[in-house]
Amino acid sequence: TRVSIGTLSQLERGLVSPTVRTVYTVANALGVMPAWLIDPSQAPVQTSETRYIVRAGQRSRLLDLDGIRKDIASPAASERLIGFFMVIQPGSSSGAQPYTHKGEEIGFLLSGTLELQIDGESFTLGEGDCFAFASHKPHQFANPGTRPATVFWVNADIPQI
Repeated sequence: TRVSIGTLSQLERGLVSPTVRTVYTVANALGVMPAWLIDPSQAPVQTSETRYIVRAGQRSRLLDLDGIRKDIASPAASERLIGFFMVIQPGSSSGAQPYTHKGEEIGFLLSGTLELQIDGESFTLGEGDCFAFASHKPHQFANPGTRPATVFWVNADIPQI
């Protein structure tokens, strides 16, 4: 995971709170959803409808940490695309360091302001703006505004060529 043994030990003992990036890094290494690390009892129940539909009030909470709430907005039938409804509070961010992973991303800013850094370049997005990039490029995000930023964010599991 490239997370120090000392940090992992402190996390396991509940002495420190993980950053969003650390939660994702550890979850990826373990092959589980990040929400499972925070609350294993939140595993979604599968029905015939939930295979194709996610109702607004029935999104699974993936993450609620350090001013960032991330709900799964895509149904189980989507195997390569994962849609998220995110709310990023003013002053909150993905962390001090950019991160990478496989795939591609696209997002649509529903409200608020989002500062997005991709491969060393910074972009400030407003309501109605859309973004896309290859996930292997170092990236990070923050809300520099005074009100929550809401984003529909999609990660695509697309192999790198």
